[in-house]
Amino acid sequence: MKRIIRSLLLILVFNILLYADMLDFYSISYDNAKYNASSVLKEKGKPDNYYGPEKAFDNDSGTAWCEGKSDDGIGESVSITVSPVKIYGVGILNGYGKYKHLYMQNNRVKDFRLTFYPPSGKEKVVTGTFGKDLCGMYLEKGDLKSYCEWKVEEKEYTSYEKCVAAKKNDCFMDDYEGGGQKIMLKTPMTVKQIKLEILSVYKGEKFSDTCISAFTLVSYNTGDYPPYEKNNKYPKY
Repeated sequence: MKRIIRSLLLILVFNILLYADMLDFYSISYDNAKYNASSVLKEKGKPDNYYGPEKAFDNDSGTAWCEGKSDDGIGESVSITVSPVKIYGVGILNGYGKYKHLYMQNNRVKDFRLTFYPPSGKEKVVTGTFGKDLCGMYLEKGDLKSYCEWKVEEKEYTSYEKCVAAKKNDCFMDDYEGGGQKIMLKTPMTVKQIKLEILSVYKGEKFSDTCISAFTLVSYNTGDYPPYEKNNKYPKY
């Protein structure tokens, strides 16, 4: 059984790499980044960095940066600083994406200001509005069935129904037809820092904390797709 699982994992990794090559827009990998936020939510019983700025950039939609003000966090911001890198835009999963119900219970950013800082010269400022619900499902219906049958066989869940109940509530950020929203630039830009500022919010059903679960730097697969200027998949700012 272990040999079978190992083979399945190798196939999965291969498929992920192949899948990435098929994308027109994809996330950039970067090292030695620095993260900052104007405030951070502190919650009793949790480490001080549980909602730290780095949580928005860790490629895990189950974690999030959450601002720490007692109100809705208007004017609060989160930023990333990297070695200069050419980008075509950013992808953002707005809200606390750990689970669908937590996404709805907490504030999400409505109107935003993004500031792109080049290594030298004038910064570019983009303002816009996020969609009200950017929480993508973790698994599609067919995949969910196969996934849960496998998890029950491996005894990670006691029943298929319990697995479905647990996973169908997941939120996620995906590079292709998934959760989140892309903000693309009219012209690619080399940046050293990007800052996102909260201008207004969609009110949460229970809490007033405003969160960002995923924040990625986006590039474009120029080798396999039409020129970027002719790709109208997303609006450009």
